[in-house]
Order: sequence, then structure tokens, then C-alpha cells
Amino acid sequence: AAEKTAGNMSPPAENELMVYGQVPPFEFTDQDGKAFSSSSLDGQVYLATFLFTTCPTTCPQQSRELSRFQDIDGLKLVSITVQPNVDTPEVLKRYAGQYQADLTKWSFLTGPRDEIWSLSQKGFMLGVGDAPEPGDLPIFHSSKIILIDREQRIRGYYESQLREDMVKLKKDAKRLQQEPTSGASTLRPEESAQDQSQEDLSSLSKDLQGAYEGSGSEQSRVVTPTE
Repeated sequence: AAEKTAGNMSPPAENELMVYGQVPPFEFTDQDGKAFSSSSLDGQVYLATFLFTTCPTTCPQQSRELSRFQDIDGLKLVSITVQPNVDTPEVLKRYAGQYQADLTKWSFLTGPRDEIWSLSQKGFMLGVGDAPEPGDLPIFHSSKIILIDREQRIRGYYESQLREDMVKLKKDAKRLQQEPTSGASTLRPEESAQDQSQEDLSSLSKDLQGAYEGSGSEQSRVVTPTE
């Protein structure tokens, strides 16, 4: 999405990460059946993504890529299911095991579908919805990974299926850990959120069309995992 600044605000410095919006508070249930509040992430840099455990297209790549960030000290990871009626805590815990998840760093969350979908759409500005019939995929959702700072502000969107985005994310996550609190330029939420939401929905529409036409578009976009 194109970056815009509010009023007479100067553009960000070359190495400065923009602020795309504020993550609203949320409370769900983790893979151990325990209550998980977003307040537990206050003061920490973390990555978030939305997926579901039976997804055959982008979700495995999303999880593989997130697993590669477990070696960054102090970085938290959060995966939120968009199919909570299937992805119970027990299912999520088994899924976490498939990716050798360190559950002291990486949380897998489930909860009421309406709340999760609202968080994706209105909180993170990422598309999600029921897939049209006919089709084998019950839900369409974003394959992006989101970078969030210590003040629960969104600082970047990265396509999990693109190697160059994952390389950039690793650099940006490490850089963000060194950033002073409130050390970033800001965007007007209505502008940044609209840009990201429109871009993501456009991408989802193309991906979904390819999946239902049997072209394997999602699979073809999966890149060689980053080293």
C-alpha cells in the first residue's frame, strides 16, 4: 500500500518503519485452554498471522515461516485461527507440534468466530470470509504476517509466500526491537487502514479465483523457505 503522511508531517526516515494503526485489545483461548489477553504482549515486539489448521494452501507456509523466527530473542509469535469451530485448543496444540513450536514464545489462539473475524478485518485490516460455493476451501483469509511493536501498533505487513518479504521482515523485526518507545512516525488510521485493506482484499480475490479454477495459484506462489 502507498504510504501517506498526515497534514504537514514529514515522511519517515529511510530506515524508519511506519505506523499503520493500533491493534485493539483482544482476549481469546490458547492451545492449552488458558485465557490469553493481548495485554500480555504489551511492551513486546511480536508477529501475528491468521490461519486454520486444515488449510492446504498458504497456511503451512505461514507457519513454516513463523517457526523460523523463534530464534530471535524476545520476539513473540501469535497465530490465530479463522476456523475456531474446528480448531479447538487440542487441535491447535497438535498443529503447533508439527512446527516444533516453542510455546513459551509462540501462542496459538482460538475463540468466538465473530470476534476473531472482526479482529482480522477491523483490527489488523486483513480480509477474511466464507468462501463461495462450490469449492474445497471453506474460508478465504490473508496470508500476510503482521509486525507489531511494543505499543501494540502495526508496523508492517509482509507476504508469507514471498522470500524477499520474509528476509525484510526478519531485518525489520530486529530493528524494531532496538527502537525507542514512541519513536515512529504515524499515519492517519483511516488512510493507512483503507490502503492495506483494499490491497489485501484485491490479493485475496485473485488467489481465491485461482484456487477454485484449479490452477494451483496459491501453491505456485509458495517460495523456497528462507534460510
